[in-house]
Amino acid sequence: MSIKTVHDSLESGQRKILAADRERWKHMGAGAHLSDWLAFLPGMLLRQQMALRIAGTNRREGKGYTGALSALMMRDGLYDSTTVTQPAKESFGAVLWFGVKNHRMGILQEILRDMTPGQRARFNSPITARQRVKKIAVERELEEAPKPRAVKQLDAVVGADLVSEIVEEFEYGEGLLGRPIGRDFEVDGELQAGRGLGLIGDHGFAPRR
Repeated sequence: MSIKTVHDSLESGQRKILAADRERWKHMGAGAHLSDWLAFLPGMLLRQQMALRIAGTNRREGKGYTGALSALMMRDGLYDSTTVTQPAKESFGAVLWFGVKNHRMGILQEILRDMTPGQRARFNSPITARQRVKKIAVERELEEAPKPRAVKQLDAVVGADLVSEIVEEFEYGEGLLGRPIGRDFEVDGELQAGRGLGLIGDHGFAPRR
């Protein structure tokens, strides 16, 4: 299925979400707030669903899916030919991570409530936010600790092909450049297009429980 076919099948409200992302990205600079990044979440989840339709799969992995998602991001002006080496790609991955499980946004709200206005103003990176939330979630035994890199490399030697390993790097611990946790691109679980999360507004989406 082509990108045009899937895009043309969207409802008017869904098209407005994608268009708003394009405009938001044009105006975001180095001083963007965390809330600006989180506002991308509904559109990012929508693009994931579109990528699945384009690739004809229900699995968020493989060349077809990742290629379709990248093409959709480029279509909306969020990626360009150099984005693969830029922190922006990992930031969008961190945004997506918050849409997977309800407790993640809940923990983030707790962190923000305990901050002073000045601290909140400086807390503007979704990657940093994800790192802090992940640490608390692991401490509360809500999530498993990420695999050590050596284990993932062994898994790759034993059976995973190159594409699957790249996707796993995105989803379960480290970024494209092998950066430590906190500079990762994580999209685990099933993502569905967040409602009532407080920080991004009500766009008619909800993370899968």
